[in-house]
Amino acid sequence: MKMKWMKVFGFAAVLALAPQAGGAAGPLPVEADHSGESASSTLARADALARGSELDRAIALIEGVLASEPANTQAQLLYAKTLSWKGEYERAISIYGEVIKREPMNAEAHAGYARVLSWKGEYGLSVQEFRRALEIEPGSIETRTSLARTLWWKGESRAALKELSRVLSKEPGYLDALNLERRLRQDYGPSLKASYANSSDSDGNDMEALRLSFADTFGFTNHRFEAAYRHYDASIASKSAEAHFFDLKDSIRLSGRSVFTPRLSLVSLDASSDSTVYLTGGLSFYMPLAKGMSLAAAYNRYPLVDTATLIENNIRVREAALSLTRETKALTLSASALSASYSDGNSRYDLTGGVSVKLLKSPHVAAGFISEYRDFSDRKSNGYFNPPNIFSNTVYVSAEGRVLDKLVYKAKASLGNQSYENKSEYATAFQAGLDWEAARDFSFEALYKYSRSALESASGFRFEEFRAGVNYLF
Repeated sequence: MKMKWMKVFGFAAVLALAPQAGGAAGPLPVEADHSGESASSTLARADALARGSELDRAIALIEGVLASEPANTQAQLLYAKTLSWKGEYERAISIYGEVIKREPMNAEAHAGYARVLSWKGEYGLSVQEFRRALEIEPGSIETRTSLARTLWWKGESRAALKELSRVLSKEPGYLDALNLERRLRQDYGPSLKASYANSSDSDGNDMEALRLSFADTFGFTNHRFEAAYRHYDASIASKSAEAHFFDLKDSIRLSGRSVFTPRLSLVSLDASSDSTVYLTGGLSFYMPLAKGMSLAAAYNRYPLVDTATLIENNIRVREAALSLTRETKALTLSASALSASYSDGNSRYDLTGGVSVKLLKSPHVAAGFISEYRDFSDRKSNGYFNPPNIFSNTVYVSAEGRVLDKLVYKAKASLGNQSYENKSEYATAFQAGLDWEAARDFSFEALYKYSRSALESASGFRFEEFRAGVNYLF
């Protein structure tokens, strides 16, 4: 029964991608006759189209109004906003500038101008324009929330939280401000998280995992410290083993949005045949680049603790990875390379490329394609899956939205094909999760995942996991 449903989800993913690749499936619907309607009615129709992601049709309507009324402020503001949603930032900035020059006390124009500047990464100028808009219209909670978001992007989290506090003191239920405040408090602390996970695979491996973590800045600007304890209890047949991690890391914000993160871990492995304790660690670096691009690099050392056999064999990995991501309004492109060496003399490298397309804005629905190649240098029998090479191609559909203000759902289904050792197999996966924001300080989360993939589990082809957790914000 599970296999049947996985195939249904995977087939749905392919169908969701097909219209994107092939364009319009048929003729456009015939437009109703709107001749003779007022400019305000036309603009209201254009606004509805823009909010429904039909940006080109909205722009055509607005340009029709501006052709006869070039100084129509309502039309210009809607035109600039729609152009900015389409990613045409320079044109949007130019139009906002025209309105500000003609109407220097127009708060909406200053706020829109500031918003586009923030999307371009010009955070300093954006903050100035947001503050100018608030001088004109100090009661705008939307503008103040946007200012808080830009301050966060600028690296000024404390200032952002101060602005959000002012918003929520007036509108305690304002959802955008609540969500942003929760994200900031989770990211910068003080916050406490606890989670439990239970997983199994088709080779009979079972794993229970517990994680506790505490994060805070401790008053240090541009730092976020986190201390965590992780416990893994693995078993198969009559064999069992445990792994304990004590982790310390510091996320250091550099200039702009760049972040450098060193990590140190004390590891204790306990198996029936042996036990060992040692230190390990890693470094990671994230840096935004021009035009929506970002770079991430990492070097890590860690043990494989996916199964009791791996804990018993004490397989350690040294891994270096580099990735590039390019985001536009509708597309996200990614590419990554990874090289790893194992303590048993094996080594591997991975090459991965992907593209995702945003299909809906609210709820957020996306479809994508991922291609991966993985190659091991040697065949080893130390408990992990290591064929000479694996080719994997996968299509997926993901959705994320909100129900009843406090409940956030996330789901993802994928269908793919994997080939290795002269054989080819279908791979499917499905996961669904819920986050319940019970109160301003408490949230609960739960996730279920099922997959059939040689790349998912250390050994078995089928993998299942259930995870639950609680977050507390001080």
